[in-house]
Amino acid sequence: ATLDEDLMSVLASLHSGDFVNPDADPRLVLEQLQGVSQNLEELSEKGETYKQMQEIFSVPVTDFTQLRDTAAEHAAKLEMWQSFASWNEMQQGWKSADFKQLDVEAVVQEVAAAHKAVYQASKRARKSGAQDLVGSRLQGLMEGFQAALPVLQDLGNRSMQERHWQRIFDRLGEPLPDQVFTL
Repeated sequence: ATLDEDLMSVLASLHSGDFVNPDADPRLVLEQLQGVSQNLEELSEKGETYKQMQEIFSVPVTDFTQLRDTAAEHAAKLEMWQSFASWNEMQQGWKSADFKQLDVEAVVQEVAAAHKAVYQASKRARKSGAQDLVGSRLQGLMEGFQAALPVLQDLGNRSMQERHWQRIFDRLGEPLPDQVFTL
């Protein structure tokens, strides 16, 4: 197969399967993207060899735009799936931490930064004409979490004392937990 055919095959794979499945496990997709990365490195080396041969034989040198486009698409997918994996890890950390020890303001800042990065990545994907189901799903998850942030900020206020917690749990009709409680 020619270099362009190989690159078209890689590009087609990036637009199918788990790479575009918002329900896929981000860790597994990142492993698959690592394999694509190695494949792209090999194809890039092949392109460099072709370029050297073209120079030696004094023929017009190909600029390999397909290689550049495929590498850019790979980088975009990698960025999105890294963001997804990072979001899952952050959210799991927040949900498993002792709520009274959780730095809610840091959570708010991390959510804002993550949402901004995903929004920009999704915007770039839409500009290229691609439908970004993964980015849309991740944005939806983040926006759902953001909706709860005002309540988390109020409950995570450092001024909250044991008597405040007792009142909250009394209103909920639940006993105040003796041990650590989490989100």
